[in-house]
Amino acid sequence: MNFFGTKLTLHPRLRRTAGVCRAVCYDCRAFERIVPAAFFAAALLALSAYLLVLPPNAMATPSVIRVENDQPLGKIARDLQAQNVVRNAFLFDVIVRALGGGSRIQAGAYFFPVRENTLTVALRLESGDFELKPVRVTIAEGATAQDIGDLLSAKLQPFDESGFLALAKPREGYLYPDTYFFYPGQDPASVEGALENNYNKHMALIAPQISAANKPVPDILTAASILVGEARTDEDRRIVAGIIWKRLRLGMPLQVDAPFGYVLDKSLTKLTPADLQIDSPYNTYKNKGLPPTPINNPSIEAILAAAEPLKTPYLYYLSDRNGVMHYSATYAQHLLKIQQYL
Repeated sequence: MNFFGTKLTLHPRLRRTAGVCRAVCYDCRAFERIVPAAFFAAALLALSAYLLVLPPNAMATPSVIRVENDQPLGKIARDLQAQNVVRNAFLFDVIVRALGGGSRIQAGAYFFPVRENTLTVALRLESGDFELKPVRVTIAEGATAQDIGDLLSAKLQPFDESGFLALAKPREGYLYPDTYFFYPGQDPASVEGALENNYNKHMALIAPQISAANKPVPDILTAASILVGEARTDEDRRIVAGIIWKRLRLGMPLQVDAPFGYVLDKSLTKLTPADLQIDSPYNTYKNKGLPPTPINNPSIEAILAAAEPLKTPYLYYLSDRNGVMHYSATYAQHLLKIQQYL
């Protein structure tokens, strides 16, 4: 080293220290280049993990997601993001291609009882893991369309109850009470169709009896729906059916209570005298003839009872507190039994 023309020599330790300093400076510059890249990579990794591992909070569950045939992978990915099934369509697309390509997506309806992360969704769609299992649904005799809709909504979540009722309420009486197996999220039209097809099958079995009754089928169904609410046993139902048809022939009001439960959505045991004064075509005290529609969905036994009534001398009946039926031929006899049993 020259210092004002004088050559100086550094001590060996100082020379080594200077070399270390230069090396450290070089490492510092390298470190300055590495740190931003490492930070960016870590942030990207954290974001990918967030999108990949955490399910989207906005997804409503339980849900049924449908994938149509011959849809491009990109559209499927965008639809899933729009429905909040996955957080990021691009990442889903990349994962599916890594698993085997978009051509391996299995079309169909996928049931999501809980939210799932993007990787799980990709694996399920790639392998066709629908997770849809049939649910046993038993519809009781005398259930109304509203009753059935409420039951299906509870059993088949998610289920479009309003869509079902729009189809089912106009078909009251034609929705056969039975045990069915449906899928969560099943299309309401197919559910309503299954109930009505079952009705048609049962009616075909008793076609000769229906024909021999010589009465319109809607009238038989309406009478049968009244029998369900008025009597318990098949024999009592046939006796009450004979009384109903006799009153209609005589031009008497039917004066039966079951239709009030349908209109007011109220238990028959809780009907009041004021309830019997409501202004409704279903008021069988004020209006003659049958109600305008069935008031529930009767079983084949009730339909047969309406089609094959028993001929008796009775014109009146009542059910006591134990559900036992008592019949009278005259109104005077009927009043005495009211005092005796009620």
